[in-house]
Amino acid sequence: MIDATTTYLPRQDAPRQEALRQDALRQYGPGIFGWGRFQPRWSFDFNGHALVCDGADSGHVLVVDPPALLPSEFDALRALGSRFTVLLLNADHERDSAAVAAALGAPVLAPSADMALLRQTVVQAVDAGSPLPGGFELIALSDQKTPGELALYHAARRVLVLGDAIVGDPIRGLRFVPAMKISDHDGARRAVTSLLELDFDVLLLSDGFCLPQGGKAALAAALPAIQPFKPPPV
Repeated sequence: MIDATTTYLPRQDAPRQEALRQDALRQYGPGIFGWGRFQPRWSFDFNGHALVCDGADSGHVLVVDPPALLPSEFDALRALGSRFTVLLLNADHERDSAAVAAALGAPVLAPSADMALLRQTVVQAVDAGSPLPGGFELIALSDQKTPGELALYHAARRVLVLGDAIVGDPIRGLRFVPAMKISDHDGARRAVTSLLELDFDVLLLSDGFCLPQGGKAALAAALPAIQPFKPPPV
């Protein structure tokens, strides 16, 4: 597996075929792809997402919160488009973004309020309302794990992407990050609850399972019962 210290060397002859994309990457819907790296302590994956833009931005791919990729996954990612932008929804999701961005020739975008928390320095600051390709928009979430936490939303495609605002825990279901990482649990709940005003069906989570359909209904059902989470011991 390629890790954060590795320079990506994609094959020059990687076929640009739908079969390749479906085989190496998870597909959650039209133009919505992803991959994950399993985390033994948490018993779930850290996920990266690849969102293929259409219309005037056809060929542009948003790569969100990328963990390390296997060589076959990187080839498949590269085959999705001709232009790439790497987006971090919070500073704690730098993961393998520097190496992935360098290999793709892509800029890295991150929340302006989280810039001081990043390890890498060649990053463009974004906020809620900052322009993104493909009709995607950024939404600010208050009282989260980091001060700049953002959500990514596409109204027409009914897609919502969350970084650390919600975790898809395969054992406990949808939950918040550990309680000691949130100073105002009620405020965090209110911020996430406000997302239910949006029209979405696909719910992509950068930690844990994703919901290719029924995401809004699942989040609405889970939120009232979510309690502060105590993590397992290291």
